[in-house]
Amino acid sequence: MKTRGPGMPDEKREILKVLSRAAPFSSATPAELESLAAVSSLRRFAPGASVFLEGERAAAAWVAATGQVRILGFLTPSRTFQIERFGPGQLFGICCRLGGGADRYLCTAVAEGPLSAVRVPDAAFDAVYRRSPEVARAACAVCARRL
Repeated sequence: MKTRGPGMPDEKREILKVLSRAAPFSSATPAELESLAAVSSLRRFAPGASVFLEGERAAAAWVAATGQVRILGFLTPSRTFQIERFGPGQLFGICCRLGGGADRYLCTAVAEGPLSAVRVPDAAFDAVYRRSPEVARAACAVCARRL
């Protein structure tokens, strides 16, 4: 992997850039952001691809980097409804689970078109969330606005 500057791989620089602009991570310190970027990954999805499925074990929060993601719920096995749509810089896949209330995704996330998203492992998200009152407040504010 190519690097720029002081040895940080390009993908990690991109992840750091996305996280630093997205609430609640924009409230984190530079050191917290770097620790999150170190364990996060940038994933790419084709149009119509699932990011995660309702009922799957939840292990990560997501931030859209480019493109749009649709959040769907199921009325019946063959009928869905759109709950939300997120674009670049928006957090998804965590609000229904914030505070450890659920260990499974309660909805399905599907790429509306080409999508790239940063996957932040729950363990890293939780560590920053518990350590940083600023990040915790920002995460609660993000979720409260959605309600």
